[in-house]
Amino acid sequence: MGLCRTCAHHEQPDTRVRPTDPSDRDGTIRYHMVMTRKQTLVQLSDELVRRLDAKALELDRSRSALIREAIEQYLKDDWDEEIARQYREAYTRLPQTEEELTWSDVAAKETLRRLDQEEDEPW
Repeated sequence: MGLCRTCAHHEQPDTRVRPTDPSDRDGTIRYHMVMTRKQTLVQLSDELVRRLDAKALELDRSRSALIREAIEQYLKDDWDEEIARQYREAYTRLPQTEEELTWSDVAAKETLRRLDQEEDEPW
């Protein structure tokens, strides 16, 4: 077992996960963590970096963490919009019947009535 280059001055053992199969050598970085991540290069304007750093400082997060969170939110929003589009498409193809609309109105009114009763109860 060799010494970790980043920890050699501490003489700590190298605990990085090393791929055993050459096909695993895909550029994935694995350092003292369970989750693996790929490193990527993104070019940003000076103004965007300045704003990103200010927001990271405000939120007490690293620049990388903030970028990851923003990308995850963007992709989630994109996925949510796709699901909503599919729902709209399905209801356009097969609209609700009058019976279903009547039932949903009755159910909504009953739910609102029960919520009003709960608000009136002294807790």
